Amino acid sequence: MTTRVIIHVLSLTLAGVVADNQAFCVRPSKEVTWPFIGTWRLVSYESRNEGGGVEYPLGREVVGQLMYDGEGNMSALVARADVPPFASGDLRGGTDAEVRAAFARFVAYFGTYSFDLRAGTVTHHVRSASFPNWTGTEQVRYFKAEGMRLLLSTPIVVDGRHVTAILIWERVGADPTQTRNLL
Repeated sequence: MTTRVIIHVLSLTLAGVVADNQAFCVRPSKEVTWPFIGTWRLVSYESRNEGGGVEYPLGREVVGQLMYDGEGNMSALVARADVPPFASGDLRGGTDAEVRAAFARFVAYFGTYSFDLRAGTVTHHVRSASFPNWTGTEQVRYFKAEGMRLLLSTPIVVDGRHVTAILIWERVGADPTQTRNLL
């Protein structure tokens, strides 16, 4: 059976389970699996303002890693690629300016996840984050598969403005056909 057929059968099964327009939101299980389990490398991170303008909050050169496991755990790290090292070389010995620059160019969080295949969303239940306001929250991400890539988008506030963050991830070390036919 091809992946496309399996997904089609799964979607028909989900349609039957999701009677009366009720949302179907599950943690990963043996019955329904999040199709994006694995490790992902950040390809790009941009934000789009309400007028459609594109900005690069961490610059055009970014690095990052996103991980989902089969037990429902996740972690995400996003950083500017050119963060200068602390002059002292000491983990806790950065100057105020060095620490501020490092913090402003890095976002990380971890926790668990659940997903709603019909709505095209994955919710990150944040256990802890470098941005403390996200700790203990649920961060909803809209997903779309494009070839070997996973696009996650979400509305956020940056510099006091409402924007949509768009992050494109590429599967690490996978068979190119594995993601291509998922959705």
